[in-house]
Amino acid sequence: MPRTNHPRRAARPLTRLTPLAAALGMLAAPGAGVAVDRTWFGGSGDFESAVNWSPGGVPDASDRAIINGGTATLDSARLVQGLRLTGGGLRGIGDLSASGLVEFTGGQIGGFGGQVIANGGLAISGNASKTLGASNGTASSGIVNNAAATWSG
Repeated sequence: MPRTNHPRRAARPLTRLTPLAAALGMLAAPGAGVAVDRTWFGGSGDFESAVNWSPGGVPDASDRAIINGGTATLDSARLVQGLRLTGGGLRGIGDLSASGLVEFTGGQIGGFGGQVIANGGLAISGNASKTLGASNGTASSGIVNNAAATWSG
């Protein structure tokens, strides 16, 4: 059979993805868009230090920050998905905004002027001691609630 001379097209790179394929790949990537519960390690230190959280990493807009003990100090504004404070303290000059639920069952919020801003609801519960502001009452800080709130216990 005689051979015909046809011009060859350049091969397309295999790494090129359509926008839809790229978006689907990002959704399937492990941890993409999934909130992580990040728990404070229990000592006193910088909220914004990744080594102070388990799993490692500073809580961000898709994560819930959980503080069960120790004192986390926040010195700049930060956004998290949710906050659970069962003991210990959250203090510093930075405001912590939560787009989801803020659960306050014990511990201390504030002490140096920063506030917790609850944009997705506030649940205060339990009979454990809860403190807003410095224990000596000299610093302004507290909770700003911009959604539904419940208080029980």
